[in-house]
Amino acid sequence: MVQLGSENETTEFKKDLGQLDKGILSLTAMINRHNRGTVYFGVDDDGTVVGVKPASNHLEKIRNNIRSSVFPQILVDISILETPEGLKYIRVFATGQDTPYSYDGRYYVRNVSSNEQASPNLVRKMMMCGNCDIIRGIRSPIQELTFSSYMAYLESKNLHPKMTRDYFEGRGMMTESREYNLIAYLMSDQNDVAMQVVRFNGKTKASMSERTDYGHRCLLVTVRAVLDSISMMNETRVKLSKGEREETDLFDTEVFRESWINACVHNDWKDMLPPSVFIFDDRIEVQSYGGIPFSLSKDEFYSGKSMPINRSLFDIFTLVDYSEQSGHGVPTIVELAR
Repeated sequence: MVQLGSENETTEFKKDLGQLDKGILSLTAMINRHNRGTVYFGVDDDGTVVGVKPASNHLEKIRNNIRSSVFPQILVDISILETPEGLKYIRVFATGQDTPYSYDGRYYVRNVSSNEQASPNLVRKMMMCGNCDIIRGIRSPIQELTFSSYMAYLESKNLHPKMTRDYFEGRGMMTESREYNLIAYLMSDQNDVAMQVVRFNGKTKASMSERTDYGHRCLLVTVRAVLDSISMMNETRVKLSKGEREETDLFDTEVFRESWINACVHNDWKDMLPPSVFIFDDRIEVQSYGGIPFSLSKDEFYSGKSMPINRSLFDIFTLVDYSEQSGHGVPTIVELAR
């Protein structure tokens, strides 16, 4: 007797092909949660293989049903397996990165071993975590854009591309209809988004002492200006202990750098609400309108698993050495901030 374990967020068991529709629904729910899923037909709920008798057209029927009921299309591998006792069962393995996926026009998400219909807010969150690259598809409010600051910044990094429409399209700065998108707007000289650094007296926001606006220009230039400004605020404290001179910084510059860049590149830019920096007597807060990607658990996020929300924007930040795919940013923040 073959036992396949138990159902979980990426595995589902169905006793026979009469449950094909429910199995396909489970596939979409699992892919929406983890970008992959496996459904076995001919396996009891407890994981015991009971077998099915697949006909010659069964595999094609499964494939056609998936093709007609799941949108967008998912990649599917279907195979017939056999136990040592001769019991045959069917494995359907599917993957997809273009979340969210719908089954029969509805969206579902896997929760432990059950499937739950997703709310509109959850569907929007899944869309932000898929490879849709939402801000790439949003038209810039201004189409007469110039990029002198962006070009100068690239040249400072020894990059000298030709600013053609093909370049902008290749960098994800144009919509499918070849119009400038929000990424292009953020990189342009016409970017009018205000990004602020605010200093408060004390440990609360009750009394503001200073507010500096670093926006209204190419996002790359703004990010660098804020980094330089905060770095200049850092102070080295000297302490004498038993005749030994000890020097410590007021705060860790690397922690702030990783926090600020992550806040900017993973921000939810579609509503044009920018990140901000708040400085108190005892701490620095970085505010972003992003969040942990839907398909990542908190443990995966804090361990450094990387899943960029704004893929094209992330690629530009990587181009100028602001970001990288190693996923070390969050672990660095957690470790150094302790």
